[in-house]
Amino acid sequence: MLENGVDLRYIQVLLGHSKPETTMIYTHVAQHSLMEIKSPLDVTVGNMTKMDNNNEKPLLSRKFQ
Repeated sequence: MLENGVDLRYIQVLLGHSKPETTMIYTHVAQHSLMEIKSPLDVTVGNMTKMDNNNEKPLLSRKFQ
């Protein structure tokens, strides 16, 4: 479930654990997948860098018409 993107807190509730530390014991196998997750901030900065290289103007908010 964790590798499919389910939040650890939901897994904790489903397993009936009172502490997230207990749930983490059972999810240690998925740790390698966690290293592949990119922060939304990293993705945004990367996209802005690509735009800058293409001389596009980055938008920080939506443009409403």
